[in-house]
Amino acid sequence: MNSSAYLITKLHRLLAEDARVAESAVQVAIRGRVVVLSGEVRSAEHRERMEHVVRQQLPALRIRNDILVSPSLPRGR
Repeated sequence: MNSSAYLITKLHRLLAEDARVAESAVQVAIRGRVVVLSGEVRSAEHRERMEHVVRQQLPALRIRNDILVSPSLPRGR
């Protein structure tokens, strides 16, 4: 597993296990020195929290947060 794949796997796990967001439907990609987050979450708070979790883990990389807020999503998604 290369370092990008390892980081992506680690970030997916952290985001899925964080009780404040518990989102597993968000995609994570690393493009050069940019982490790209995409997908949908229920609230702006979840969107911001996910970016915060990634920023704590990878402070040297830029983050592009393309996560959409969709309040009508079912819980747990």
